[in-house]
Amino acid sequence: MVYTGCMGGFGFGFGGGYLGMIIGIIIWIAIIFAVIWFASKFLKSNDMSNFGCNHSGHEVKQEEPLDILKRRYAQGEIGKKDFEKMKKELE
Repeated sequence: MVYTGCMGGFGFGFGGGYLGMIIGIIIWIAIIFAVIWFASKFLKSNDMSNFGCNHSGHEVKQEEPLDILKRRYAQGEIGKKDFEKMKKELE
């Protein structure tokens, strides 16, 4: 025999009948959702980017200015004349 309380509810404390049961279920769903949401936020913020590592755990190398210049030239962002001028300035 299941105890349903003196008002006919299921012990959720929100009144008797089905309304109390529905409100109680909604509250439990909200609590579970909040726990999952907070856990996912903390797991996302606990990545390795703050430690100079990428997601695979390998150290991330800082790009040198000359490497950036070479990449920009290779991608066509700057022309040969600009590349040569900037390269001379960096050296």
